[in-house]
Amino acid sequence: MLLILAVLGLKTVPALVPDQNSFPVTIRVDATKSKGELHPIYRFFGADEPNFATMKDGRKLLSALGSLGSQQAYFRTHNLLNTGDGTPALKWGSTNVYTEDEGGNPVYDWTVLDRIFDTYLQRGVRPYAQIGFMPQALSQKPVPYQHEWRPGLPYNEIYTGWSFPPRDYSKWAELVYRWVKHCIDRYGQPEVQRWYWEVWNEPNIRYWSGTPEEFYRLHDYGIDAVRRALPGARVGGPDTAGDGGKFMQDFLEHCLRGTNAATGRTGTPIDFVSFHAKGSPRFVDGHVQLGIAAKPLCRDPVFDGAAWSYLGTAHIKYGEGEWTHWAPEVVFHQGTYHMYLTLVPGVFTDWNHPRDLLHLTSSDLLNWQYEATLKLSSDRVIDACVSLLSDGSWRLWYNNERDRKSIYYADSRDRYRWEDRGRVVGVGERPAAGPEVFRWKDRYWMIVDVWKGLGVYRSDEALLWTAQSGNLVETPGKGLDDEVKGGHADVVVSGDRAFLFYFTHPGRRATEQGKDGYEQRRSSIQVAELEYQDGWITCDRDQPTHILLQPPAESK
Repeated sequence: MLLILAVLGLKTVPALVPDQNSFPVTIRVDATKSKGELHPIYRFFGADEPNFATMKDGRKLLSALGSLGSQQAYFRTHNLLNTGDGTPALKWGSTNVYTEDEGGNPVYDWTVLDRIFDTYLQRGVRPYAQIGFMPQALSQKPVPYQHEWRPGLPYNEIYTGWSFPPRDYSKWAELVYRWVKHCIDRYGQPEVQRWYWEVWNEPNIRYWSGTPEEFYRLHDYGIDAVRRALPGARVGGPDTAGDGGKFMQDFLEHCLRGTNAATGRTGTPIDFVSFHAKGSPRFVDGHVQLGIAAKPLCRDPVFDGAAWSYLGTAHIKYGEGEWTHWAPEVVFHQGTYHMYLTLVPGVFTDWNHPRDLLHLTSSDLLNWQYEATLKLSSDRVIDACVSLLSDGSWRLWYNNERDRKSIYYADSRDRYRWEDRGRVVGVGERPAAGPEVFRWKDRYWMIVDVWKGLGVYRSDEALLWTAQSGNLVETPGKGLDDEVKGGHADVVVSGDRAFLFYFTHPGRRATEQGKDGYEQRRSSIQVAELEYQDGWITCDRDQPTHILLQPPAESK
């Protein structure tokens, strides 16, 4: 049905003129085969006018969005912090949340804003909370403030005092902090924890009348205020017009390695990157005709798991001097990231030294705080894997190098205190490394590196394990950097699909035995989709992998 609609839609627009680099493409569709569930693409909706939500048609629209299905709908609107009496107007809105008395002291009033968010939640829609725009009492240029734009007038007339930076960033931060705290008091922390928060709208164009550096400052103070009120809040931005170009690149660089204006530390938390893929609609024959492009208007495969960009080195607050870190295992639970990291106390040329597992925590994936060194079965433990079990407890699997590199496990109720249980029954009897445990197809699965590809085990309760015959990715593949056996794996379960990420040493081919140069030490990350057949799992590393990851669950 979707293919038919697409073809019919193309007939209504003029033919696209191919550029000089175009080439013919053949698409074959076998409609008799099923690949799985078709996940809905809708999730986020929005509008300029916040006060529209509480009007008759606004309530009707929100009810329709809230009833779309199991994929949670979110609504984002501009002008939530604007000064005014809440009267709806075109390209305008107001809530009057912030004013000041004659002495310059803040006065907060959540009445109109509460009415808007109440309307969302009563209809099954959650806020994607846009922190903006600037209240008149805080604006560096408070006059003129409310515009009177209407169709036919120059569009630039809408950019008035609400688009300017604050005259006092600490007051701006306090407003944001009190807003989030008020939402927690009104709706409860578990509810607000599920919202998204971002600062401003399209700051790369006229919506922001300050400099990029002033926006970084605005963003830093706003996000820090959200996280102070709700440490596990989902924060991001910057909702640029289009992909943002250099503005987006510089913004991400600031978030990763710049000095945070609010905290003085390196970096700003960013859980998601947001931008607006602008179309080019036209008014043709009395109808709005959406633009059609020969290629995506703005798409970065970083956002879907198909490609990855190096962002920097994690800041780990533990010890001094040179340390060796490897095999980090990260899980997210109740607003906090937990890392279980293998640590070697130094940089050595042999393997005859202690190795421990550290527990670290973070709110932003960049800055990590030491919590504890796990007390396990020996002083040479590596390769942690942690999963939440169905009874609410946690289980950790690891490699005990003192016992012939056998796989051991430990249990915990809180992720901080662990009780070692010894060898894993069915797995610990043979040497292996890098245990990876995940739940898929109503079973627990464990994949381990047995140095001849990847061994596979299954279990109903993650306690007693049965081995699968044969190993995954043992036979060299044919792709780039994939012509050797695969090693240490991780698995990402996304909806009903599962993707096997594994590494190769591309230079360790049979013809290169005895060599120990750069090519033999270089690692390359590969991905293949897992298939479920006759109660076991397989993968074909030579088949193209069309990956599109969904937002992660609460824990691994």
